[in-house]
Amino acid sequence: MITGFDTVLIAAGPAGPAVTRLLNQWARHWTDMRVALVDHDDSGFREWSSTRQDLPQRQGTILVARDDDMVADWDEHGYKIPDSPEGPFSLLYEPCPARVFSALVKEDPYARNGRFEPYDAAIVGHNLTLVTIVTPDEQSDYSRSIIDAAVSALAGE
Repeated sequence: MITGFDTVLIAAGPAGPAVTRLLNQWARHWTDMRVALVDHDDSGFREWSSTRQDLPQRQGTILVARDDDMVADWDEHGYKIPDSPEGPFSLLYEPCPARVFSALVKEDPYARNGRFEPYDAAIVGHNLTLVTIVTPDEQSDYSRSIIDAAVSALAGE
């Protein structure tokens, strides 16, 4: 059942190290965290501590749940677990095949104070990675915390 909300980030370099940092941080909150590596020899959910060394560096699909109960709820309800502020999430990352593409800039990248109007821009680069984060919804504090943690990890913070 697909019920999640996608957020796409564009990062410099391979995402594997940043995804590892993110999941290490998240495991402090979810001490019984379960992770599945899709398209891996053993794609079932396992404890994060036994999975981290197998995390792909350049391209991967990672499913993340708080515990075995959330894994079962995910199968039944999708990303949005009834009566729970939290839900499972996914991380999908792969090298960006495009060297140039356009994007709509919605926030001032110059960080100037004052009036800002969105504008079109060209993203130019090599060794970029597309990172998609699937969360239960777009605006909850919980989903924003996952996205913010991913941004921080990708930024090397």
